[in-house]
Amino acid sequence: MYKFIFYFFYKSQIKRDDLTPMQAKSVSSIFVAWTFLNHILFIGVLINICLFQFYDSTFKIGKPNYIYFMALGIPISILIVSILNKYFNESRINDLAEKYDKNDRFYTIITIIKFIVIFLLPLFGFFFLGKYTRIHLW
Repeated sequence: MYKFIFYFFYKSQIKRDDLTPMQAKSVSSIFVAWTFLNHILFIGVLINICLFQFYDSTFKIGKPNYIYFMALGIPISILIVSILNKYFNESRINDLAEKYDKNDRFYTIITIIKFIVIFLLPLFGFFFLGKYTRIHLW
């Protein structure tokens, strides 16, 4: 699933004239990390809705601490993207190209629907279902 997302963005980025293959790989790795984060948040919202429908209490955590996010979130994000950059090496990219480029056109209606289900549906589900949770961050 994440290999499909990587190749979906890699193929679109590699066609651009202003990007090198290394930059296209980095951009695609960022989108894979973003997709993984969307899936984790969406699963968390679903678990939160299922578990806290039986309880009547509402938890309030407080205002977000942006300095904590900057000190912890950004290095973790850089680490995840660099691990994904190492994972998607040239041989894996070539294997993905062989797998997905069997026919002439990669961006068909089926691949676009698959992209919407994998990438956009959890993102919108997180935002729309997030208002029904009982844990509020601020």
